[in-house]
Amino acid sequence: MTSTRGRRSFGTRKECFSASPMMYAKLTNANVKSFSRPRTTKRWASATVYSLWPVLLLQHRMLRLSLAFLDHSGKTQAIAYALEAIIEEALQEDFAAQGKDAIALWQRIHAQPDVFDKLQSRGAIFCSWTKAERKRNFLQLLTSFDPMYDSYYALRLQPGERDLLSPEELELWANAEWRDPRW
Repeated sequence: MTSTRGRRSFGTRKECFSASPMMYAKLTNANVKSFSRPRTTKRWASATVYSLWPVLLLQHRMLRLSLAFLDHSGKTQAIAYALEAIIEEALQEDFAAQGKDAIALWQRIHAQPDVFDKLQSRGAIFCSWTKAERKRNFLQLLTSFDPMYDSYYALRLQPGERDLLSPEELELWANAEWRDPRW
């Protein structure tokens, strides 16, 4: 493990994540590789990508679902699967005990007409949270992408579940500006 400007980065061959809710990734020659700083060589160029978990997970999920309907090459599919493997590894690293649940919830996200509208409020909430709140509330945020979330929210409150995001709270954040996530 090396340290880069206060962020943890990991020295594995799939090094792409840090302790913060962002991901570093580079796609090259059907491989997903990671890096800690931009560089250019004669063979390939790379750039740093900062992405919020809700944005990255939703975009990748929509990519995977759209590949079923679009003409694409094996290389495209290999890149999508490689990126998915890295995201899974990063979720398990960043969210430890909740990692497997986060992966399951992420893979349940389906294309629906308003899914990107939901991203506006979920992204704004995510950016407003501290790092500790992100780790604590991330599963509830992923659950809120479910099209039936409004319906079963009340059912989940009855047994006394806590830390649920109410549909009213999500609606309040629908037009909010995304704050600086304070990486």
